[in-house]
Order: sequence, then structure tokens, then C-alpha cells
Amino acid sequence: MKRYGLVYKVKKESLKDYEKAHAEIWPEMNEAIAAAGFRNYSIFAAEQGMLFAYLEHNDLKEGLEELYKTEISRKWQQYMENFFEKQESDKEGPEYIYLKEIYHLD
Repeated sequence: MKRYGLVYKVKKESLKDYEKAHAEIWPEMNEAIAAAGFRNYSIFAAEQGMLFAYLEHNDLKEGLEELYKTEISRKWQQYMENFFEKQESDKEGPEYIYLKEIYHLD
């Protein structure tokens, strides 16, 4: 499994609702994430709306493609769409910045 780190932003005023949505994530969405091969997936938040996601997957691009094929993922993305702060308003989903791993200790 490869480790991935990503950062993205939600609107500061939407952070509490974003947290609530994930506290009440649809069980079918969790199942779809796991079925697409994602493991050890966590999201961390700063008060300003900056988010950091950590996850493990054999191939992130393949996993995302597999996940986005599911109807439940499309519904979830549509539900979450208004939370994200982004430069390109017509882009679906968050605008991720992919981080390069420079250190790891097991």
C-alpha cells in the first residue's frame, strides 16, 4: 500500500457542517470507499477550513476512478459540493493539492 497526503479547503463558514456530514457519513459511502480499495483514511481539519487527508491505496488514481463510477459516490459528491472553496467553480469536488512524502517512521 502506498501512503497519500492531500490538502484542500472548505469554506470556513461550512466547516461545522462538513464535520457533521462526515460524522453522519452514509454507510453505503463508507462501503464504496472500502470496496474501491481505500484503507486507513483520515481527514483532519484546521479552524480556517484547511483540510488534510491521509489515506492508503495501491494506486490512488485507479481507486478514485473506481469510486467515482459508483452512484453513491456521485450522490455524495453532489451533496458535498457547496462546502468546497476552490478557484475553478465549474470543477467537481475539491481541488486537492497532492503532497510528496518526505519522511515516514513505522
